[in-house]
Amino acid sequence: MVRTGELPENRRYLRDYLTSIRRGLIADLGPEEKDLSAAELVLVDRVIAKLGVLRCIEEHVRETGVLRGEFLAPGLAKYWLPISNSLRQDLLALGVERRDVKDRHNLGQYLEVKAQEKRHRTEEGMKVARECPRLDDLGGREPGGWQGATEQNNGLQDSEGAETASALAPGAPIAGAADDETHREKE
Repeated sequence: MVRTGELPENRRYLRDYLTSIRRGLIADLGPEEKDLSAAELVLVDRVIAKLGVLRCIEEHVRETGVLRGEFLAPGLAKYWLPISNSLRQDLLALGVERRDVKDRHNLGQYLEVKAQEKRHRTEEGMKVARECPRLDDLGGREPGGWQGATEQNNGLQDSEGAETASALAPGAPIAGAADDETHREKE
């Protein structure tokens, strides 16, 4: 390819690939070839030539193997990395981060996607809530159920009606803790 400027006969399928890449680069920069500067056209053509050489090396190595004895195949060892780095530099010079405008999401689309995700999470949460037993089903309306306990605790009284404020004071002994320690000592 380098000597003749033509792809080897068994690599003709690469022509379509390289043509597609060239069209894509021009569309990213142009959108048409006439919109590119001379320098951009030179860089695009160099990118395509380097990419063609790299793909031929890769195809050859795929057919013949990566190693020759204990060493890398000559094409890989001597040419592949320098050409890859040169290609990367050319792409950076062209603006590798550029994308077609139709592929970009606008703010409205982004917000709509996020709103849909939030609706989905809310619906999932509601589904879980419907499947969980209701507090009323757990005895909340009966004396001594969750409502009664809440009313008693609001007045800081235990189930016997005794004041529990002293039990909440910092450093106060925990009810039943001494019994646990005495019980452990007996064992």
